[in-house]
Parts: sequence; structure tokens; C-alpha cells
Amino acid sequence: MPVNYVRKTNRASWSGDAMQMAISACKSGELGMDTAAKTYGVPKSTLARKLKDGKSSVPLGRKPALSEESENDLAQLILTMESRGYGLSRLDVRSLAYEYAERNNLSHNFNKETKLAGRYWLVGFLKRHPNIVPRKAEGLSKSRASGMNRTEVSKYFNILGDILDRENLHQAPERIYNANETGLPMINRPGTILAQKGKRSVVAITNSERGENVTVIGCCSGTGHYIPPYIIMKGKRKWDEFKYGLPPSSELAMSDTSYMNADIFLDWLRFFRNHAIAGKVILIIDGHASHVRSTAVLEYCIANEIILVCLPSHSTKYLQPLDRSVYKSLKSNFQTVTNLFKRRNPQQNITKHRFGPLFTAAWKKTATLANATAGFHACGIYPFNPDAIPEDAYMPSETTEREFIQHTVQQAEQQMDIVTESEEDSEDPSEGRPAVAVTPAPATSPVTGQSPAVSEVLQAAASTSKQNPLDLVYQPSTCNANLSSDLQPIPKVNRPQQINKRQKHKSGELTTDEYICEIQRLKQQRKAPKTKGKTKPSSSKGKAPKTTVSKHATQTVPQEADKDPLTFCHYCDAFFCDEDEGDVDWIECQGCGCWSISQE
Repeated sequence: MPVNYVRKTNRASWSGDAMQMAISACKSGELGMDTAAKTYGVPKSTLARKLKDGKSSVPLGRKPALSEESENDLAQLILTMESRGYGLSRLDVRSLAYEYAERNNLSHNFNKETKLAGRYWLVGFLKRHPNIVPRKAEGLSKSRASGMNRTEVSKYFNILGDILDRENLHQAPERIYNANETGLPMINRPGTILAQKGKRSVVAITNSERGENVTVIGCCSGTGHYIPPYIIMKGKRKWDEFKYGLPPSSELAMSDTSYMNADIFLDWLRFFRNHAIAGKVILIIDGHASHVRSTAVLEYCIANEIILVCLPSHSTKYLQPLDRSVYKSLKSNFQTVTNLFKRRNPQQNITKHRFGPLFTAAWKKTATLANATAGFHACGIYPFNPDAIPEDAYMPSETTEREFIQHTVQQAEQQMDIVTESEEDSEDPSEGRPAVAVTPAPATSPVTGQSPAVSEVLQAAASTSKQNPLDLVYQPSTCNANLSSDLQPIPKVNRPQQINKRQKHKSGELTTDEYICEIQRLKQQRKAPKTKGKTKPSSSKGKAPKTTVSKHATQTVPQEADKDPLTFCHYCDAFFCDEDEGDVDWIECQGCGCWSISQE
């Protein structure tokens, strides 16, 4: 059947609504059959048949290969897979429809050689479900998919809300700032252009194959007040010509890589303090190492009334105002400006000397009051609204559910600590100590109606982590072969969280004494000399662990007072035993004397 089918007859050209009104008028006695047929424009014979069998409409033509219920299941599966980040293509849907029809022995005219449903079937399916349309998907890393979860976002909003309550800044958006970096290449990137239809190769002249990166540090407040941009270029010497044409009061810094580091960020903080509103302010930043790992940065912020708030890992797409409403427009405007410059000046290249005027033209179009306030509103910062994050932002994280498993175990452990006050003083004669009664959790089982035991909760969490990586979470209607469970299972990974050498930062307030002490402790551990070769604690009683090192390594022998027969890993709390001697390597920190299992 062609896509744009033209009917050859006028049979059943009446509408279902008109037929329904005619049937109602006849049943109520308001109109006779002849009068109702003429009034509502429906055939008299058809009206008589509808009054007899009670059906208002009957679809014409060949019945679809899949029933309405099966097509609804397929449509729901398509939307669920898309929300999880594993969307289906047109070819995937056609293959699913064919396999579903074959598994359930349905009568169909699909192609058995290619094992695909027809293209026109897919066109009709999309017409019957207008909420499903082809879209171009953008890549999303697994880290960002798992990082944007409800648990971490809730922690962040709780911390931010506590700070706003403590400092009484809920109604002071002029004192809430967001700062972030973005990169702009010194090259024109051609976008969509008009060209001759059917031409195979459409080209556009660019500055070079790959342009040099320039980092721009932007900052704005909840009221739309922008701090002048801070530019970082690659190089050693800072020439005055590089600042030509930049926005007023802008600052320029040079770096070996054109990227942010701790020294440049500290210099930017001084620049920020000179242009921001006087008094205490909140500065929301991401967890880049230059922001959160420098004690000089944190001490400067404390001394100058700057409260640093760190965003959760891999969540800036939805939680950072500049990423939500400013930087995408900036890059688009910069691309437009550079393409226009290249067309008008084909003999000139985009260099550091010409970067200033081009960037200023794009910055003036981007740094508007509406963009800044829209970003703070969309991120739920001002007005403060944790529910501002859309629900579909959390859907990709449901594939892993790591935080859910950890929360279940922690909740079970907390239930073990609940002690009833009524039996606190009761004695157990068999043991000779007070009897402890555990109060059951309020949650009940959906099957038995009773509260599950803590051991059952822990066993369920442990068994969940050992399941097959592809777990099924979507249950459609009952049939011989389910679309999700048999043909296309929805990916769901339940694996234990691995211990990586590089620890992820967590959201929270950075300008606290506890966080600064933690940073200093980590620095001391890094400065401690690393031992080479196999080093492991000894199992002999009363002696400090012996260390075997290479000839080039230096090892400080622990003093007599530092000897501890109970040696355990400083990170995972695993105790040393004789059975582990040949399996793991132990390394002693020369700063604090703690032993750890080597991850090398």
C-alpha cells in the first residue's frame, strides 16, 4: 500500500461522532430514524444496523498484523528504552514486530526473507501513535547516566537548602553565583548550509583542521548580574595584543595547556571578589580538581566570605545554570560570528589577536538577563525548588540502581539499632545481660503484609547484585511471547560499586574546617614516599610488619611504640592474615604509618 493512499469510494465517509449522536437521538426518542439520518448525515441502513448491534463504528480495510493491545505494548517499550538511553531504531522496531508475530503464530504478510516488518507498516504504526517520532540521539556517557540519580541530587538540594536557611539567602538571588568553564576553538565550524539537491559533496572552508582551544570562565548571579569573562589562552607570554577587543573589564591569563589549574582559579577568585557584590556570597561550582583540592583556594574563600558549594559528579547538565541556558547559546553565537568572519575575510585566519572582537560579539548576544535567570530557575536554585529537575533526567540512572542497593543495606542496618525503651532494663537470665528488642520496620511486604527481616533485606540486596546483568523491569500484557521479557529486555545492570584509585567528589559545602583538614590529610599521603616491590605485613606476634623493598626505595622502620599486631587496610578495613601473603601486596604509608592493600 502506498504511503499517501487515496480512497477510491465514499463508503463509510461519515464520522463516528455523527453516528453516535444519531444513535443517541433515536434511542432517546427525540428523532425518528429517517430524520436522524438526514440531520446527522449518516446512511439510514447503517444507522439501523448500528441500532441493532450497538456498535458505533467498524474499521474498514485489512486488520493490522498486531492487535491494538500489542501495539500499545510495543509503543510503551519504545518509550521506555528511549528514556533509559537504549533507544530503538526503525530497523529494530520492524525486526521486533516480525519476531513477535512469528513467535505468537499471528497471520501477517511481513517479509520472511529479511525477517522484517514492512516500511509501510512502520509508517502506519507511527500514524497510530503520533507521540512517537524519529529523533536524533546525542551521546551520554555511562558515568553521567549513573551520576544523575535521585539520591545524589537530593543530597545536593538538602545541603544547598541548609546553607540558604543558615545564611538567610532564600530571597537574595543577587548573592548566589554560578561559575563554570567552557572551551571555544579558534576555528570556524560550518553548520547547515543551502546547496544543490542531490550533490554528493558539500564543503565549507575552515581555518584549519583543528583549532587551538581557548577557555572562558563565565559567572553570573540569580538576578542576571554577569562577572566579566576570564579568558585562558595557551602560551607563556601574555601580550597586550591578545586583550584587544575583549569585553570591558575582562581578564586574560596564560597557561601551558589553556585549561584551568589551581593557581589560575585562585587568581580568578580574586578577580571575582572585586566584581561581585560585597558581603557573603554563595558560589556554586563543579568538582574539578582545581576547584576542590587546593587549600589555598579554600582558605581564601573563607577569608573573603565566599561559600563554595560543589555539585554532584556528572550532573552539571541539569544542575548548573550556565550549562542549562548560557553556554549552548554562546557556542552557537560564536560559530555564527566566526563563519561570517571567514566569509568576509577569506585570506585571514582566526588567531589570538583576532579572538577578542569575535568573542565579544558572541558574548553580547549571549550574556542576557533572561538567559541567566532562566538557568537558575531551571536548576531549582532560585526560586529554590528541588522538583524543578525533570523526571526524565533520572531515567538513565535506573539502569544501574547502585545507590538504591546501598540505601537498602544502610536502611536495614539502621533498623537493627532501634531499641524499644519499654524493654531496655529487662534482664536475660541465660546470658546475664540486658535483653535488646529490635523494633520492626514500618515497611510491609506486599505479599504477606508483614515486615521483612533485616537479614532478608540484606540477602535480597546481595542477590540483586549477583543477578544477570540484563534484568527485566518492564512487564507488558500477557501473551505467548512478551516484547520485553522474550524479544527485547530492558537493560538493567546491578553490579557492586568498584573501588577506583581516583575517588569521585561528592556534593557539599567546601569552605568548612572539616573539608580543609581532609584535603591536608590527602596531601600528606601523596607526599609520603612510595615503596617499590612487594611489601606486606608480617604475621609474627609482637612484631611490627616487615617490609620488603627494592634497592632504590627508602623505608622508615616503625618504632617500638608504633607496633600493632592487628594490621588492617586503611581503605577497605580488611585484616591481614597468613592466607593473604601470596595473594595481595601491602604498602605502608611513611607519613601516618597506615597499611593499605596495593591496587597496582
